[in-house]
This record gives sequence, C-alpha cells and structure tokens, in this order.
Amino acid sequence: MDLVSAFVHDVECAFARKREVTLVTMDVQGAFDALLPRRLLKRMQDQGWPVPLLKMIRSFLQERKVMVRLEDAYTDESRVQCGTPQGSPLFPVLYMLYLAELLNQDQALRFGYADDIALYRIGNTLEENVTAITQDVRRIEAWGLANKVAFAPEKLEMMHFTRRRHAHAPEAVISPTLTIQPTTSAPGDTKQPAL
Repeated sequence: MDLVSAFVHDVECAFARKREVTLVTMDVQGAFDALLPRRLLKRMQDQGWPVPLLKMIRSFLQERKVMVRLEDAYTDESRVQCGTPQGSPLFPVLYMLYLAELLNQDQALRFGYADDIALYRIGNTLEENVTAITQDVRRIEAWGLANKVAFAPEKLEMMHFTRRRHAHAPEAVISPTLTIQPTTSAPGDTKQPAL
C-alpha cells in the first residue's frame, strides 16, 4: 500500500470528522553504518524467518571491507563489523525488519521506510495531538537508546494539518534541549509543503 496515500486518506477522514492531525517525521542517524548484524539476525529469527534466509543475510553482512576514495587518492581497505552495503536494494527491507519491533508498537499511527519513521496523531485540537505525540517521540527516543538506534535531532519535523486557516501551531518540547517547531497546512494554502 502507498503510505502517502494511506496517510492522506486518514487526514481526509479526520477533516470529515472535524478533527486535526499532527505528523512527526524522524530520521535514523547513520542507519547504513549503524545496523548491528547480529541484532538484525536475532530479530529476524524472533519474527519467524526461515533459517536458510537467515544464513543468506548473515553471509551478505559479514566479511565486508571498505575503502575511501577522495579524487585520485584511496585509503587502505578496512574491515567493518556493522552496517550494510550502501546502495543495496536489500537495505530498506532489512532496516524495516530491524525496526519492526518499534513500528509494531502502534501500527495504526506509525510507519516507516528505510531509515525514516513517521508517526501521527488525530485529535480534537492540535494541542491534544502535541501532548500525545510528544510522549510518542520520547518513547521512540528511549527505545532507540536501549537498542542503539540514534535519531537525527536536526531532521525531526512536525506538521499540523487543520481546517482552520490561522490556527495556533503548538511546538513539541521533547526535552530541555530538543523542541520541534511545526509547520501548518490548511486546505487552500498556497504555500502548502509537499507531502
């Protein structure tokens, strides 16, 4: 299913019920480099994937070497113990399996693709949404800390969807050092950000 279409449908249904929607997007910091192969394989095993597939994935992720090229200069090869090959079409699938535990905590209001996560809340007011989504982001940050998954604070974004043209757009204070400033979208806005 197209995630954007599903989200737009949910926003339209919320508008039909005179409710408002708040969306937060989060980006995993260094996802390509930070994936822990043994943890991924354990999660896949817990999810019930067949042993031959687990062996194939283990083989895909082990004995990897990298070298850096800058113009005509090359570094020596170095072994890497974590991460996935960049550019691999398998990466988005593997990372979704890696994050499945987090995404499955609230399937109705949380979704992801590759190293991006989106979550949203529907409520009577934007303030109600922000209160709920602030708690959601804090839980995700705590899960990330416990699972060695870091989220890039500079890439946290929040958008309010409302039918009110000049609605107050509350910010989300996640911690003393992290506040998400929102943007607002209302039907008919000429400066609506693209979804």
